[in-house]
Amino acid sequence: RSEDNTAANTLLFMNFWEAVRWDLRYTCCDWTVKADPDAVLLPDRMRGTLSHKMSWLNFISTCKGKLYGAVEAIQTKGLQKYYDKEAQCRNMPWHPWGEDVWISRCLLSLGVYSAFDAGFVAD
Repeated sequence: RSEDNTAANTLLFMNFWEAVRWDLRYTCCDWTVKADPDAVLLPDRMRGTLSHKMSWLNFISTCKGKLYGAVEAIQTKGLQKYYDKEAQCRNMPWHPWGEDVWISRCLLSLGVYSAFDAGFVAD
């Protein structure tokens, strides 16, 4: 378990993001959304929320500046910044963190900003 009592699954998600990178489908869209298997996505609602944040280099945070919850959204420019500097994030002291803390801290350290939206996810 991680220090915040969530699954210590960071390495698994480092590999997940690497697979997204090599698949390249993320480049065709403005946002990449990762959802938990039991999440229900409503694309029309998400599209409205995300379209208002298009000009920023950001990710949607739902809890104190972190990507936390059943759904995570990262703007493509932010995801590309991660891929450009992936080694910097992999060298962070991520072992005690859950993947949500790691990717949030990683993106923030790269200058990808957190755009808080309390209504984006309803757990």
